[in-house]
Amino acid sequence: MVQGWKMSKETLILVVDDAEINLRIAEKIISKDYTVECVPSGEQCLVYLMDHTPDLILLDLHMPDMDGFEVMEKLNASNNWNSIPVIFLTADNDHDSEIKGFELGAMDFITKPFVAEVMLKRVARVLELSRLQKNLESEVRKQTEVAEERRKKVEKMSRRMIQALVITMDAKDAYTNGHATRVAEYSSRLAEKLGWDKKNIKSLYHAAILHDLGKISVPDRVLNKAGKLNDEEYNMIKSHTLVGSDILEEAAILELPQDVARHHHERYDGTGYPDGLSGENISIEARIVGVADAFDAMSSKRVYRSALPASAIKDELIRGKGSQFDPKLAEIFLEMFENGELDDIMNVDRAEDFTVSNDFTVSDDKEEENVKEGLLLRSEGERRIEKAMAGGKGCLIIFDLDNLKSVNENEGHTAGDRALEMIGRILLDYGKGIPCRFGGDEFLLYLPYASREEGEKCADDVLGEFITRKKGIFEFSKLSLSAGLCMSGPSDSFADVYNNADKALYHVKRSKKGSKAVYETADNFEKNHSNIELLLIMQKLKRVKSGLSAAYGYQAKEIEKLLVRLVEEQREKRSDFAFVMLTLENAPGETHYIEEIESAMESMEYSIKEVVRERGECIRYSNVQYLLIYKEAEEKHVESEIEKVLNEFYKHCNETRLQPSYAIEMMQYEGY
Repeated sequence: MVQGWKMSKETLILVVDDAEINLRIAEKIISKDYTVECVPSGEQCLVYLMDHTPDLILLDLHMPDMDGFEVMEKLNASNNWNSIPVIFLTADNDHDSEIKGFELGAMDFITKPFVAEVMLKRVARVLELSRLQKNLESEVRKQTEVAEERRKKVEKMSRRMIQALVITMDAKDAYTNGHATRVAEYSSRLAEKLGWDKKNIKSLYHAAILHDLGKISVPDRVLNKAGKLNDEEYNMIKSHTLVGSDILEEAAILELPQDVARHHHERYDGTGYPDGLSGENISIEARIVGVADAFDAMSSKRVYRSALPASAIKDELIRGKGSQFDPKLAEIFLEMFENGELDDIMNVDRAEDFTVSNDFTVSDDKEEENVKEGLLLRSEGERRIEKAMAGGKGCLIIFDLDNLKSVNENEGHTAGDRALEMIGRILLDYGKGIPCRFGGDEFLLYLPYASREEGEKCADDVLGEFITRKKGIFEFSKLSLSAGLCMSGPSDSFADVYNNADKALYHVKRSKKGSKAVYETADNFEKNHSNIELLLIMQKLKRVKSGLSAAYGYQAKEIEKLLVRLVEEQREKRSDFAFVMLTLENAPGETHYIEEIESAMESMEYSIKEVVRERGECIRYSNVQYLLIYKEAEEKHVESEIEKVLNEFYKHCNETRLQPSYAIEMMQYEGY
């Protein structure tokens, strides 16, 4: 035997072969030293792996339905299985097969008929290599964690140093108190508008918050002078760009573009200071901070003048295009200003501005905690789930925490955070599938190759475990956990499966919180199609009224913009609104061509215009649905009018096999 690996009955080996005689021989050879399980097909191998993790798989290369190569590809696609070592079993002498096997990650081949001594030695060698590899990976992880911990400590010290410097700068000039923080916020907002990634935005924020660091060297009497500066004093002010740049170069604080401190007073036409740079010779970071710096100077009260009115600020931004400012950046910033996208920064209480933004001081602690716990965050979770979905059938489950808002309001956000942490821990402890924190109070769990029965059992297990763990915790007494499930196939997109699971979830939340529902395309789900879609919209409406994001699911951003606008309109009109979802549904057992559907939808649109006219707003919601919004409406009048719409529809489209249905939900005026 290879030295270092201790044979043990605790070592589990899975043998996969469609020939029973091969399974018996392999089991007889290796069962003296190891625990052995045998399955006769690739499909049963994958089913077995849903509940077990062997230390080694002996995998037959040639099997009907799913051969060894296909099984290997599915193992590689799963984060739970891709680290299990595999030895291929084959009677071939085919070099191409060996090459393909090694390319897929096989660690060795054992030829048939089996030779006991050869099989035992190869099994022991691969197990030893696997052990060494895992030990190496563990050591690398430990060293990486140590290095990461050191990096975090250095970064934390740097952040504290920056915060201290910002506070020192603000203390020198009461009239510009908070200026550095606001410039950093404006700069970050503009970079986000330009599509920058999170890392570069954070780097820009750090550079922007220190853009005036050199003013530490400027005497207070000059900084706080109310009258006009003489030439000597003006040169002192201008020198802050060079001093700040020198300090940052020596300090090497974080990874930030140090030229911002030096060049944020350069002008696009080349008439700025200290180096007279022009156009794109000025870094994009310095050009962004230049716009943000000038804007905050104009919109803030200074020792020598009051804040400028909005009209004057707009005029200055327009006048400065191409001379003081990069014209493209100035145009985008002006648009943000006019659209109110900067109001939350401008309207912060200036007396509290010395506190550096949470985006800066807290960094990504919550995200780091989730990663440390092993629970994937939204983007990575979606990527891995989509990759797993491509490998075959499976089940996606959305878990949603009910009544979290009430707990946050009555028991405090700490209690709500503990409840969310509990759900994350339950999913991790469950130990199956791909768990993901999808945002807010929503979690996903994807079970590769799971049947519907397995998916439902998993949902029941998680819901039951939540009930068990929350017992005796008073703050959690009003909480429940709901689940929506949808089965997936290799041709399905993540977005479609997620949206369908979301429909099932809100069907549950509407009818019976604390339970589960499975999305189906069968009659029992399609008959309520209008109701389900409208319930989702009303759920999003509640989120918008609560100041939360509703940008998820079907037509996410468009629907959120619509709902935000309608909430504002209702505040102005002070009346009830009615939402109507009109759907053209398939008759049982019928299929329809696109041309027939479009013709029917055109007839429905015409009927709506004929009956509703200017009394409501009509939106094409999907390929078979219209959404109507009545403003200043009563439900009984709306229902009567929709019946007229349907009568008009049948006049123009009496031969269609599509069946119209509708649902009505009221948006009550609540006084806001």
